[in-house]
Amino acid sequence: EWSSHTAERYTGVKFIAVQLSALMIKRFHRTKRNTKGFIAEIILPILFILLAIVVTKLAPNEAEPPMLILHPWYWNKPNYIFQSLPMNENASLISLSVKDTFTRSPSLGTRCITTTMLNKRLYPCMNKDISHFDVQTSAAVMNALNSVNYNQTRISPACDCWNKMQTCPIGSGGPAASFDITNTSDILYDLQGFNITDWLVKTEYDLEYLMKRFGGFEFQPNPILNSYDIVNETLINRILNITNQSSTENKASKIALLFRINPPQISVWYNNKGWPASVAFLNIFNNALLRGLLTQGNSSIDISDYGITTINHPLPQSELQIDSDLLSQATLELFTAICIIFALAFIPASFLVFLIDERVTTSKHLQFVSGVKGITYWCGNLLWDLANYCVSIACCMVIFLIFKIEAYIYKTNFLCLLLLLFLYGFSIIPLMYLINYFFTTPSTGFVLISCVNIFIGLITTISTFILETFDGQVDLTHINSILKKLFLIFPHYCLGRGLFDMSQTYAINTFSLKYVAGYVPISPLQNDIVGRNLISLFFQGIIFFALAILAQYRFFIPDR
Repeated sequence: EWSSHTAERYTGVKFIAVQLSALMIKRFHRTKRNTKGFIAEIILPILFILLAIVVTKLAPNEAEPPMLILHPWYWNKPNYIFQSLPMNENASLISLSVKDTFTRSPSLGTRCITTTMLNKRLYPCMNKDISHFDVQTSAAVMNALNSVNYNQTRISPACDCWNKMQTCPIGSGGPAASFDITNTSDILYDLQGFNITDWLVKTEYDLEYLMKRFGGFEFQPNPILNSYDIVNETLINRILNITNQSSTENKASKIALLFRINPPQISVWYNNKGWPASVAFLNIFNNALLRGLLTQGNSSIDISDYGITTINHPLPQSELQIDSDLLSQATLELFTAICIIFALAFIPASFLVFLIDERVTTSKHLQFVSGVKGITYWCGNLLWDLANYCVSIACCMVIFLIFKIEAYIYKTNFLCLLLLLFLYGFSIIPLMYLINYFFTTPSTGFVLISCVNIFIGLITTISTFILETFDGQVDLTHINSILKKLFLIFPHYCLGRGLFDMSQTYAINTFSLKYVAGYVPISPLQNDIVGRNLISLFFQGIIFFALAILAQYRFFIPDR
């Protein structure tokens, strides 16, 4: 009468598949109701990963600083600049051409040229024509200047320096100067006929100019001699003949140019309280000279397409600075590895809670009585736990990608990180299956194993890191090399040390590519870096799972 029922029984592979499906459904419902497990497997790892990222992001940036464009608009606005032509129309033609470019678009520097490198939002330009303002000197100032015969001496009333700060009477510095408002929104004073030194010294502490006046241009009178040659071409040819060097007229003329002194035609003034002032104002003059020469050759040329930008690149780091940066980076990488060890210590411990509970409540025994084989039971648990663990590490990987932690997501490092995290779970989960026999209370097992996971990971990783800092100690170096091989039996060490070595390799590659010509980056998957950790984790997973199966069948317990 039971023949109809027995004919529908599952056998063979289909029977095992049905049992595995039932085990998965059971674990799914258990996980769905387990709020504490969700916190331990998802929330805590995310929190610890975020903690590591926050510390990494808040740490001082050791990257090379960016290039810096040198210009005079770093300070308060507006910028007070001056220019002065010599009296009696004694200025050279090029000086007049250069001066005219100050009051023509694009005016000063490269701020308003078509292809400017400056941020147009931070450094806007006035599109309207340059405005000129003539300022009338007041009668009181003129009387003060006449009282010291300013027209003859060009020295304005003296200032008093007895009261710590310079105090100047009315008329100090000279009469009021006319000015232009340029396209760059700067105020350009015309100081033709002024005593520049007198004006600068006696108006230094005027609130109008305080930290707003950093440079200017004083054109010199047309020189009597255009140039003076210290060494002429004839002397150079004689020297070349004496030294048996081939002599050509073109070669001698080029060398003679190096020994030619040209009389100065302009003085570029700068205030050294503005750190880039000297280079910035020299660059403004170079731009004006370029545009002045262009307009001399072709008056219809659009000078707003031409400019010279001065850029200051950072100096290369010294060996001491590189070593210091690498040490700081290594310390930060160690902290990140520790946080990840903390994050992943709770996940396998949370799986232990279910195993202890099933064994203590005899639920596991009932399943075996119902026909579930020991190997089927543990394979089903391993598949579910690995799937659950993959969800946790996927969240960690997404966080690394969102925050762009280059040490973990750069090219092969991303694959290395993925393998390291997965194989850690593959090895540590079967180890939990072996440990569950030592506990009868799930909460005790969770707390104790979480602490053990953290302790082993921290002690093994930190100890090898500290021993590495003693490079000169031969004995300690030898001990460290032994410990690195011995600790490979611990999945916790393989994870923590693998993360540290991977990020350290990335730092070394970054510095070496910057300073070593022809350097080929090192892959973290090499056997002497992270490769051996991955191999150890793989074989640990197989060995621990095999031991868990053997323990289930009481292989290690002799028959009585």
